[in-house]
Amino acid sequence: MQPPSGNVTSGIDPRSALSVGLNYLCPSVACARMKFLLAILVWLIMGAVIATGIILAFKGTVWLLLLALLAFIIMVAKIGCLSH
Repeated sequence: MQPPSGNVTSGIDPRSALSVGLNYLCPSVACARMKFLLAILVWLIMGAVIATGIILAFKGTVWLLLLALLAFIIMVAKIGCLSH
C-alpha cells in the first residue's frame, strides 16, 4: 500500500492555498495599478520636500534638507530592501 500523494488528508490543495495567499492583499490588476500610482505619488512628494529643503538650504536653513534626506534614506533602505 502506497502513502497518499499531496495533501489528501486535509482536503486542501496546496496550490490553491498558495494562490489565495498571494491574491489576498492585491486580488486584481486595479489594485496593482493603485499601488503603482501611490508609489509615484510618494516619490513626487519626497522629491518636492527634498527640493524645498535645497531651496531653504540656499537661504541658510538646512534642517528640512537634513530631515528629508534622512527620511528618504530610511524609506529606501526599509522599503527597497524588503524584496531581498
